[in-house]
Amino acid sequence: MIRHEDAHVNRLWTGASALTLTALLCLAGCDAQQPPSAQSSPSATHASESHFGHGKNMTVGMKSDQPQISLQNGSKFDGFEKRLVDYIATKTGTSTVVSPVVSKDRDEKLEKRHLSMIVATYSDNTARRARIQLAGPYIQTPQGVLVRNGYRKIRKSADLKGKTVCTTTGSTSEEALNDLGVSILLKTHFAECVELLKSKQVQAVSTDLLILYGYQETSSAVIVAKDKDGAPVEIPAADQDRWMIGLQPGNKADCKVVLAQLESFLSDQKWEQNFTTWFPDVQKDYADWSTRFKPEISSLSCVGQT
Repeated sequence: MIRHEDAHVNRLWTGASALTLTALLCLAGCDAQQPPSAQSSPSATHASESHFGHGKNMTVGMKSDQPQISLQNGSKFDGFEKRLVDYIATKTGTSTVVSPVVSKDRDEKLEKRHLSMIVATYSDNTARRARIQLAGPYIQTPQGVLVRNGYRKIRKSADLKGKTVCTTTGSTSEEALNDLGVSILLKTHFAECVELLKSKQVQAVSTDLLILYGYQETSSAVIVAKDKDGAPVEIPAADQDRWMIGLQPGNKADCKVVLAQLESFLSDQKWEQNFTTWFPDVQKDYADWSTRFKPEISSLSCVGQT
């Protein structure tokens, strides 16, 4: 027989145990069940977070296989774009770590915030501005054609018709080639395209002209295609590609920091110094190289993702 006071104590212990169990369960999972309004937004937090400043580290996406622009040798990268990254890092007191990136992954790497910034021959277009922040440009270039040294069957863009031309997945170059009646072969890296060209498996490689000059500068086996007067063959249907710096969606603060540094880079002779270092063959072929390839900052920089 249970006495009344014993029953009362049992009820107290039962209630206390239930409260304890509830508290323990809440510690484990209540926070995850809060309504969305009670939790912080990861995208909002990341968007307002600055990646620049003394003592801060930034992971930058860059191409690994583009001579004179961004080429990886062991653990080190060098080229025009790497010197630009170094310039921005030095001016802002930021430490950088470079991570290789390919064309088709660039947008996604920024959207998923796997990278803080991308400097990788990243062309400006409306679709990209809707997805990520873009600052620049720092280069403008037409689209050109690379052939084997001694191959003279391509003297104008119309000569590409019926030929197999290699370019990379995710680049804007493919769009311009679609109108020329060529057979397009897509690869992940331009270095793969160049090797196919050397082994005569394709007749040409086509992309931004400065990328092609980078391969010409470092290999005697390939050369930028020229017309009968010795001028580089350009793809007339293609707009000038403008290389931008990509930043995470919504991060206008970082974008404006980069934009300010680009304006300085373009105005204090650093651009000319870097261009003459990395593209001597371009200077031989273009008397107006300093105005032909040097852009004005776009008014569409750092817009979108309100």
